[in-house]
Parts: sequence; C-alpha cells; structure tokens
Amino acid sequence: MLGDILGEIFGEIVFGADSSQRTQAVMRVLFGLLGVILSIAGIVKTVSYDAGLAFRLAGVFMFLMLACFCSFNVVLLRKWKWPGRCLLLSLPALFAVRLIFGA
Repeated sequence: MLGDILGEIFGEIVFGADSSQRTQAVMRVLFGLLGVILSIAGIVKTVSYDAGLAFRLAGVFMFLMLACFCSFNVVLLRKWKWPGRCLLLSLPALFAVRLIFGA
C-alpha cells in the first residue's frame, strides 16, 4: 500500500510517467532505510538523556520497535504483525513510565 502510493507520487515526478514495480521497490527501500536511520539516531539520543533508567529503557524500546517495523515491514515487505504490535504497546508503556516514575 505504501509502496503503491509512493510509487505513484514519486514515480511520475522523478522517473517520468512510468510507475513500475522497480520504482516502488526503490522508494520503499529508501523510506524504510530512512526510518531505520532515524530510529537509531533516536536510540542514541534517548540513551544520552539525563532521565531515569525506566524512562530511557522505555524510549529505547520504542525506537527499537520502530526500527524493526521499518526494516522488516517496509524494507523487506514482510507482513509480520509483531513489530507493529510491539510499537503500539511501547507508546502507552512510555506514557505509563512517565506517569508512574515521573522521569
């Protein structure tokens, strides 16, 4: 789905009117790798925070699951559900850690 949308938008702009499977694959890989790189940058930044250990662990878990989602589901085009589910669980976990520990 994401590959189709990106292929339609960027396929016409960058590669002319030809919107092929190759264009969709290239765009999917580029955006997936961008997500992985930004997730790794988020992990490095979260580790360097001067916050409590629980908050840093929850933040690292969130960015790690985002990297897994981008690499497995977007780049490799797998239909695995566990990276998305863990990412969705990490967001309330981060919020709960913030409320419980006040980090």
